[in-house]
Amino acid sequence: MKMNEISLAFTFAGCFLGAGYVSGQEIFQFFGTFGNKGILGLCIAILIIILFGVFLIRLTKATGVKEMDRIVAGDRLPKLNIIIGFIETFFMFGIFVIMTAGASALINELLGISPWISSVLFCSLVLCLSFFGTEGMITVFSTFVPVLSVALIIMCGSEIFSGKEPVFVYTNTNPLLGGWFVSALIFTAYNIFTSIGIITPIADRIEDKKVLRGIALGGIFLLVIALSVLFLTLMNSGAEKTELPVLTVANGYGIGMKTAFAILLLGAMLGTSLSCTVAVTKFLTLKSPKLKGYFLNTIMCICAGFFSLLGFGKLISIVYPICGYFGAVAIILIFIRYFKMKKGFYETSEK
Repeated sequence: MKMNEISLAFTFAGCFLGAGYVSGQEIFQFFGTFGNKGILGLCIAILIIILFGVFLIRLTKATGVKEMDRIVAGDRLPKLNIIIGFIETFFMFGIFVIMTAGASALINELLGISPWISSVLFCSLVLCLSFFGTEGMITVFSTFVPVLSVALIIMCGSEIFSGKEPVFVYTNTNPLLGGWFVSALIFTAYNIFTSIGIITPIADRIEDKKVLRGIALGGIFLLVIALSVLFLTLMNSGAEKTELPVLTVANGYGIGMKTAFAILLLGAMLGTSLSCTVAVTKFLTLKSPKLKGYFLNTIMCICAGFFSLLGFGKLISIVYPICGYFGAVAIILIFIRYFKMKKGFYETSEK
């Protein structure tokens, strides 16, 4: 099934709209803690994500390579492929764990269900949807991304019209992030790195002329959502100290708004978890056809439920920055391979 610009935009944006991004925890830690320079860092990060989204899809279409390790390093360095494949798989699983932790915190806050039971319920839903593969992933993204965007814009606009203003204060204490520019690059690197396995399988569904427009539109969605999330957090002092800052803000509008936003947030977590599960399963079954997708999905969901009990905010502050440093190497390699392709330095016989 071919994808149009709109479905591509929703799917591309959905790759990044997990619990951390939408809830405010991730956006605040990487940008909100750097005062007004965080806004500039956010804009730079989204622009780079758009560029590399285009690079990645065009590189995949030109080479026919869909494995997330080979698209980064090619075929000439098999040992590097093994390292990259292992790291990408590890961090995509880590993101699934973080989404599960976020969903567990959300379900616990809404229904009072214990964290481990919440994790079991969420992972069971992911497992069921994972059997629909890429089609299921695209459907989830196309359903939740537009509605989530509108909801956040409405909430942010309401806060602004009520007279609130964002308070930009430099509060960063995470040594892994460094300054605002380094933090923006880390954010960019880990997002691109962990989206490789999600984007490459859909490349052959996209017509060349639709790539730039679809990715650019998806980037606009990402920027609007990020700015709305960041402003909501900065306009409500103390919200950033909670596990799910934007849900804390939504609670001020009454139980109806809180429940509605919680469902949308849960959808974003579900989409990201599903995309990571599908991507890892596709990668491992391509490498070893003897492996069964349903078996891999089940093992991933069980392990994610167990490790999610470590906590949402703590996992983001550690896993994402480390992933960013590894991801920086991957995007440099993608950059080199893309421009080699443009200059005809290698043939498309990698197919």
